[in-house]
Amino acid sequence: MVVESIRFKMRLILKKPGAGKILAAIALNQAKRLRLLRRQRGGHRVLSGGIDSTLQKCTGDFERISAAIGIIEGKKGLEIGPGDNLGLADFFLAAGAKSMNAVEQFPTVQWSEDLHRRIWSRFGRMPDGRPELHVGKFEESSLRDLDFIYSIDVMEHVADPRQVIREAFKQLKPGGMFINAVDFSGHNAFSMKSASLNFLACEDWLYDLMHSHIVTSNRCRPGEFIDILRSEGFLVTSVVPTRQADDDYVRQVRPHLLPRFRDISVPELALLEAMIVSRKPPGDGLAS
Repeated sequence: MVVESIRFKMRLILKKPGAGKILAAIALNQAKRLRLLRRQRGGHRVLSGGIDSTLQKCTGDFERISAAIGIIEGKKGLEIGPGDNLGLADFFLAAGAKSMNAVEQFPTVQWSEDLHRRIWSRFGRMPDGRPELHVGKFEESSLRDLDFIYSIDVMEHVADPRQVIREAFKQLKPGGMFINAVDFSGHNAFSMKSASLNFLACEDWLYDLMHSHIVTSNRCRPGEFIDILRSEGFLVTSVVPTRQADDDYVRQVRPHLLPRFRDISVPELALLEAMIVSRKPPGDGLAS
């Protein structure tokens, strides 16, 4: 029975993503490990798709994040992992935020005056200031007294979610909001709509061989992420699913996942993307 399960698991992975993609991922990762790969990997690349598509994405992200925050006027905010542009943070400034910071681990951010002007024109205002960029890891930053912190498709990539969540708690004012849109599905070679959980069947040694030096999914599941938020002091106020896997596929693949994922419920495994809204309790004096 055990042998058959292992055989099925290997067939599962060798079929999707397939031996070719696995070998290519290993080669790419090892090239990065040996510093043979010069191009910086990491940081979402949106601006390269053009100003119009960047503006459209920033507009959609702003609408759903600002709806969770409520009043923006006069508040201080921070974006974790803006990728290649500061458009979303700029939206919050144009909407009346007192200040906006952005922390990006990779030197990928490009400033676009055209995007800047078009964002501010949507609010009928002339540009007045810009977000402040900090290049480095968020967990090594030292900002304080923030009213809100958010991230879009970032928390699934960080090496230690607890460390990032703990730092966010320190940086927020009492009552401050921490909002994360998280993609819990497979990435890189495992980015497959029809097999979005196959990466959870991949043995740790192989997963590490493919990704040890490449930014990919940390395989943190929704329940684990929420548990960390709560254990670090946050109140989780809402979990809004934005993409889900087919239940039949989840039931089929579940018995062949790694043991630590096998006991997760079908509804939780099916949750591929979600916006998780949390708040630092009012009156907590640890923000300073």
